[in-house]
This record gives sequence, structure tokens and C-alpha cells, in this order.
Amino acid sequence: MKKTIKNITFLLLTLFSFSNSALAQEGHMTKGTNVIQAGIGFGGWTSGYTTSETPIIAVAFERGIMDNLLNGNLSVGAAITYKGGKYSGSNYTWRYNYLAVTARASWHPYFIKVEKLDTYTGLSIGYYRVSSDYDSKWYSYDYDFGGSGVALAAHVGARYNFTENFGAWAELGFGLGLLNAGVSYTF
Repeated sequence: MKKTIKNITFLLLTLFSFSNSALAQEGHMTKGTNVIQAGIGFGGWTSGYTTSETPIIAVAFERGIMDNLLNGNLSVGAAITYKGGKYSGSNYTWRYNYLAVTARASWHPYFIKVEKLDTYTGLSIGYYRVSSDYDSKWYSYDYDFGGSGVALAAHVGARYNFTENFGAWAELGFGLGLLNAGVSYTF
């Protein structure tokens, strides 16, 4: 089993090590390229008990920093993700907010050859904060509670540029939303 894994790993590294910048397509992330994207998320984290929720709101910035890395390019950036909700009963209200601020790195491979399409995969690390409060009309007390910690996420996505600067993007990932999609601006 170990020998099979070593052989597969060697084969993959060999395939990816033949960098060829001629394969880069128009719209592909390259060194010095900047992208701002904004969108909404679906699926993923929810309380399950809300009477109203915001969609997951995602905003990110990326900058290409390295070309020809394992048959692709590398970008780094930052992302902010937010979601809020509220549940109201006849005698109480419960609200929550979730905010994550992360740094992200993405690898943009060359081997998918579709003009104006930029595919990528990557990781994010940062900080999240969850806050919640509970107000009751029956009792003379209110609760405010929350937590924070390290936010970790992985993503795989694609960005398609309709024009030189404007496009659409979608990402699948393990983070606040399972699917995030929206519009992008490249400059």
C-alpha cells in the first residue's frame, strides 16, 4: 500500500512539475493580477430555528503573487464572511451574528484549458466571532453570549470573465457556506 501511494505521489508531482506558462489562458490569475469578488452563500451553517436570516455574505480580494508554481499560479488575499439571524416567539427574541475574517491562498492550475476561465483551489485561516443574545418578556433577565476562535476553510472554485474586467465566480468549500457565488472585478 505504501509503495502504491509513493508511486501515485511521484506521478502527480512529475505531472505538475512541468510548468508551461504558454498554457495560461486569458482570464487566468497571473502575478500582479488583482480580483475583488462579492457574493452570497448557500447551505452550510444555520441555526435551524430562525424566523429570519441573512444570506451568507462573502467579500474577498486576491492578488496573484507567483507564476509557474507546480503548473499553475499562486494568489493570496483576504476574505470577510457574515451571516445573521433572528428567531422571535410570542414572548422572546433570539438573535445571532457570525463573522469570519480570513487570509486565503489559492493555486490556479494551467491544465484546464478554457478561455476566460480561471479555476483554483486553496485554504483559508483567520478569526471568527459568534455572538448571540436572548431577550425574554416573561423573565427579568436577558442573556448575551458568544465565542470566537480560529477559522479554517478549504475551497475549490472557478471564475469566468465575461469581459476583460467583469466576471462571475462560484466556490465549493468547507467554511460558512457550502456554495458561494457572485460577481468579480479583475484589474
